[in-house]
Amino acid sequence: MAIVVIGGLMTSTALSLVAIPVIFTFVNDFLGLLKQLVCPR
Repeated sequence: MAIVVIGGLMTSTALSLVAIPVIFTFVNDFLGLLKQLVCPR
Protein backbone atom coordinates (compact mmCIF):
# COMPACT_ATOMS: atom_id res chain seq x y z
CA MET A 1 0.00 0.00 0.00
CA ALA A 2 2.78 2.43 0.88
CA ILE A 3 4.52 1.73 -2.43
CA VAL A 4 1.38 2.73 -4.32
CA VAL A 5 1.04 5.96 -2.31
CA ILE A 6 4.69 6.89 -2.84
CA GLY A 7 4.42 6.06 -6.54
CA GLY A 8 1.35 8.28 -6.83
CA LEU A 9 3.11 11.15 -5.10
CA MET A 10 6.13 10.81 -7.38
CA THR A 11 3.94 10.64 -10.48
CA SER A 12 1.91 13.70 -9.53
CA THR A 13 5.07 15.63 -8.70
CA ALA A 14 6.66 14.72 -12.04
CA LEU A 15 3.51 15.70 -13.93
CA SER A 16 3.13 19.03 -12.17
CA LEU A 17 6.81 20.01 -12.45
CA VAL A 18 7.70 18.66 -15.91
CA ALA A 19 4.83 17.53 -18.09
CA ILE A 20 2.38 20.39 -17.54
CA PRO A 21 4.88 23.20 -18.38
CA VAL A 22 6.08 21.29 -21.46
CA ILE A 23 2.52 20.78 -22.71
CA PHE A 24 1.71 24.44 -22.03
CA THR A 25 4.77 25.56 -24.01
CA PHE A 26 3.87 23.40 -27.02
CA VAL A 27 0.25 24.58 -27.01
CA ASN A 28 1.30 28.22 -26.61
CA ASP A 29 3.78 27.98 -29.50
CA PHE A 30 1.19 26.24 -31.69
CA LEU A 31 -1.42 28.92 -31.00
CA GLY A 32 1.12 31.65 -31.81
CA LEU A 33 1.96 29.96 -35.10
CA LEU A 34 -1.73 29.54 -35.91
CA LYS A 35 -2.34 33.21 -35.12
CA GLN A 36 0.47 34.24 -37.50
CA LEU A 37 -0.97 32.06 -40.27
CA VAL A 38 -4.50 33.44 -39.88
CA CYS A 39 -3.56 37.11 -39.41
CA PRO A 40 -0.16 37.79 -41.00
CA ARG A 41 1.33 41.19 -40.32
